[in-house]
Amino acid sequence: TLDYNRLRLTGELSYEKWQDISATIILDNENIYAFKERQNRNRSSIYRAKVNYSGEKHLLSIGLQRVPFGVGRIYNPIDIYNPIDITAIETQERKGTEALRYEYAINELSNFDLTLSKHKHAARIKGFLEVADVALIILKDSRNKLDIIGYEIEGEWGESDITLRSEGGRFADAKNDDIYYKY
Repeated sequence: TLDYNRLRLTGELSYEKWQDISATIILDNENIYAFKERQNRNRSSIYRAKVNYSGEKHLLSIGLQRVPFGVGRIYNPIDIYNPIDITAIETQERKGTEALRYEYAINELSNFDLTLSKHKHAARIKGFLEVADVALIILKDSRNKLDIIGYEIEGEWGESDITLRSEGGRFADAKNDDIYYKY
């Protein structure tokens, strides 16, 4: 058994004169006490730290941030930036990625985004098609020599509160000279 405590401090900075620009920093202090070992671990870290420009059709974000790819809640094969860790205490918490992210609003219900980080790059075009959000994604992970062409679909079933999600794609693994599919 563990006793897990987290103190999260959030700071946001904006200026009236430049309403399109903002900065955010989120600091965490985590304390875990393991009863069996009678051991206490304490660590402080930066959870998020980013600067944003948010215009009418453009969004630009740089820094340590959550890069959202895929729609899965338990299994998330498309997300090479912040994959789900089902062994984590809080599975919704995702480590940040140091990245430059640009998003362009094609119209009210469609967008194109481009994400660049040290070893990973991605492009996605996403739109609403009558009953669901549908996206085509191209990802490149140069560290793991992995190229992915994938998709994500998320929509509600009829008039109910039931949400259907699907994601997957073709994975070209140059390191192992293999091509496989995950859904």
